[in-house]
Amino acid sequence: MTFDRRNRWGSAALRRQRRPASQTRWNRLPAAGRWFFVLLLFSFFNASFVALLCTKKEPKPTKTLAATPVSPKKLPPLSIPGLRKAVSAVLRAHQVPDNWLTFQQESPKSDGDSLKLGFRLKYPTRFQKDWLTNDLFQTISGLGWRTVAVRTSLTHPTETFVFVRPPGAKLTFRLVRYPKIEWHDRQIGIIIDDFGYRQGKSLSEFLKLPVPVTWAIIPGLPHTKNVVAIARKNHVPVIIHLPMQPLKGRIEQEGFTVMMGMSEKQIASILKKARAEVPIAEGVNNHMGSLLTTHQPTLIRLMRVLRRNHLFFIDSMTNPRSIAYKIARNQGVPSLKMFTYLDNPKSGETLAQKMAAAVKEADREGTAIVIGHDRLKTAEALAPVIAYWRARGIYFVPVRDLVRQYWEKRRYRQKLRLFH
Repeated sequence: MTFDRRNRWGSAALRRQRRPASQTRWNRLPAAGRWFFVLLLFSFFNASFVALLCTKKEPKPTKTLAATPVSPKKLPPLSIPGLRKAVSAVLRAHQVPDNWLTFQQESPKSDGDSLKLGFRLKYPTRFQKDWLTNDLFQTISGLGWRTVAVRTSLTHPTETFVFVRPPGAKLTFRLVRYPKIEWHDRQIGIIIDDFGYRQGKSLSEFLKLPVPVTWAIIPGLPHTKNVVAIARKNHVPVIIHLPMQPLKGRIEQEGFTVMMGMSEKQIASILKKARAEVPIAEGVNNHMGSLLTTHQPTLIRLMRVLRRNHLFFIDSMTNPRSIAYKIARNQGVPSLKMFTYLDNPKSGETLAQKMAAAVKEADREGTAIVIGHDRLKTAEALAPVIAYWRARGIYFVPVRDLVRQYWEKRRYRQKLRLFH
């Protein structure tokens, strides 16, 4: 019995070598396997290229004028009061109350020790501190300080920034989130009516307020032009306190009062005279007008005139049934309505209580407009109330800003409706 022994070099091996190209191991792989090997090869070359770039030595930068460090002689002299004043100015620009900031100074014990300064800023949870932080760092850097360290803590929500300044001063600025601080982050516009009757001490008291207050000046009064000159000099926002026909009482400033049944030409003539008296006015609100603000035909003519003169309208709501602000919006005039009077003795509430009610309205609606009058008591009572609510996040802005924001949102909603 014989056996046909075949070694690996025999005829069987030769037959395996003579297989056609379609029978090779690569072609016998499925398509997914072949793509896997291609991607693996591509990843290998990509990783090799990245490793080559990472290990490549960068050329040494050439010395330029900007890269040279600033010598201590070129820096402004170190002034601690100047530093505190600059930081306080940034806080006031962002309407941040001063009691959020504390300052500490550690005097050097010997000649070799460095001067150590420290700021600690407490802010509430809802406060957006990014813009404030950016302005603070730009101010501090402009005084010659350089950032050397930044430390953050996740356990306690704090951020610490360390600055140094030749010849050996060190400044630590710490931001601490303090949830117990009450913060509303809402906007309120204040209008003071009836300017022009007098020119007394109340003017200077209103100018001392730390927030922008809009003055509503009545045209045609004995002190109108003097008040306008004071407002122009102090960059006070101004609107025309335009007389309108009331339900009862006498009619003031007959040449400047809008009456029921007036034609559009007559109203345009009145507004032209009023603008000549108050040329810096940006808008109009009604003085009296409890009858006219419910008469639709005359209101339509009035709003057409205001639209041609690019003036906004604030409804003083002397009549709870007023439709003036609705007619203004329908006629394309930017318009808002007043929420409450601050100094109405008939209501039985104090100015502080009225402002608290306005803050609640701002929490619901986002903004609120309040109106006071040109009285010394009103100016004196406003100062502490404004300071109280500023420390709790209320932003007091000119009324024109509230009108512009509302109108921009309204136009944006109209565009959305067009697209849908």
